[in-house]
Amino acid sequence: MTQKSEAKDEEKLSKVVLRLMRTFDKEVSRVGTIEEASSRALLSCVARHALDDFDHETRRLLPRDTVTAERARLKNYVQGTVERETKAVKDRIDSERRTREADAGRRKMIAAEFVPRLVKDQKKDKGLFSDKDEDTFIRMEKHNLMQKAATDRSRPRARQAAGQRPRNAFGFSEFDDALDGLISQRRPDEFFNGDVNKKR
Repeated sequence: MTQKSEAKDEEKLSKVVLRLMRTFDKEVSRVGTIEEASSRALLSCVARHALDDFDHETRRLLPRDTVTAERARLKNYVQGTVERETKAVKDRIDSERRTREADAGRRKMIAAEFVPRLVKDQKKDKGLFSDKDEDTFIRMEKHNLMQKAATDRSRPRARQAAGQRPRNAFGFSEFDDALDGLISQRRPDEFFNGDVNKKR
């Protein structure tokens, strides 16, 4: 083997190493978006394939010492890249996990502060009172209705004395006779100008 031939092999060896490094970098960039466990396994496969390709393409190149040295350089490169990328993937996953935990913590704080208030308001809106509160509410409603009925019974007499036509106190025809008594002289078909109970 002449010096010219060895120089040619060394030039070819340099090109092989450079090409394998570029190919390796491309493969690594594709692996970076995958979850940690899969990323670590795939990066190891890519590194092993790079060294296997180097061995295959340089098996006939001389001198072997130079080939061995270049293989060691390529191995250090791919292993360093694998370690760096594995750490980057792990850091990214840890960061995403911390972000999710922080979001969950904020949601719990918001829920602890506002949900009891919302539940309380919802119970009020739906009338979900305790038995004691419900009894008190019913008694108050009955009292208010009795006062309103007593007040409304006096209104038709005052209106009739003033020459006004008596009106239905509650606005419903079925309560007219009960509340107005004998004061109301309208027939059932006259209620609401005949729009409700008009005979057809």
